[in-house]
Amino acid sequence: MDVERPGAERWVPERAQLAELREAVQGCRGCELWRTATAGLAADLRAAAEAAQRARSA
Repeated sequence: MDVERPGAERWVPERAQLAELREAVQGCRGCELWRTATAGLAADLRAAAEAAQRARSA
């Protein structure tokens, strides 16, 4: 199957904050994942990594 993957650049605002990314991800068509997705997910991965580190240290 020949899949077009233009990348997310055209859907992601330049220098976007997390709130803007959360909004932009819902309309992203940068890869084929959007075809079967029911929602997009934008997360603060730094906060998630820090929480995981704290949990491992406890």
